Amino acid sequence: MKERTSNKHRAAAWLLAALGSLLGGGAVQAATLVHDYQFNGTLLDALGGPALVSMGGELASQPGRYHFDRNQGLQLSNGLVDPRVWSLEFRVSYESLAGTWNKLIDFQDLSLDGGLYFESGHMQYYPAKAGVDSAPTGSDFTMVLTRDEHDVLRGYLNGVKQWTLSDSPEQGSVSLANRLHFFVDDHQSDQREAQGGSIDFLRVYDGVLSDAQIAGVPTSPVPEPGSFALLSAGLLALGVARRRRA
Repeated sequence: MKERTSNKHRAAAWLLAALGSLLGGGAVQAATLVHDYQFNGTLLDALGGPALVSMGGELASQPGRYHFDRNQGLQLSNGLVDPRVWSLEFRVSYESLAGTWNKLIDFQDLSLDGGLYFESGHMQYYPAKAGVDSAPTGSDFTMVLTRDEHDVLRGYLNGVKQWTLSDSPEQGSVSLANRLHFFVDDHQSDQREAQGGSIDFLRVYDGVLSDAQIAGVPTSPVPEPGSFALLSAGLLALGVARRRRA
């Protein structure tokens, strides 16, 4: 009886391992959070990575936030594990989005006009199209930007995808210095296109977040067709073990 019970347990363990392989190990590895900036009185990374550098803003006026005036933002150097593949997530509030253009992220050391903007309140990666939703003023909203190995750039506002760009490698490309600037306009535009506000958190990932992850919907990967054979074999093995015990 003990041997039969042991066989049953081994078969069940094998089936669970097979299911784990189907639902986890065989899937594409999810993006990993590599930097977490919480602005709790410091610009340090909670995960021990490079610290942000202040460009004139301050942490004192709003606990748990970093406040910036026009062209007073943040700089992150060597924050992307792979400058071609990444995700950025941040929650921010703007006092005003007045004016046509307001730069959110600059990828080329403030030397070029391209980058992530608000255009009349809509999220836009200039010079491509703008998103459909308007960002509120005076309250928080969350933005996510992802870039994959195929040079596809996606922008999200409050969990809703605003656009997908795949025109050229220049979309979302990062300078060789691997340096990002937040909320500061470039010198090509004479730094005219910026507004003040505050940021609640900034997170950096080493891969691409999915639509479902960004929307906050838990998902399980669908097994590949060939994996159903493995699952069937596992179920058969468990059934045999049960018959032997009977």
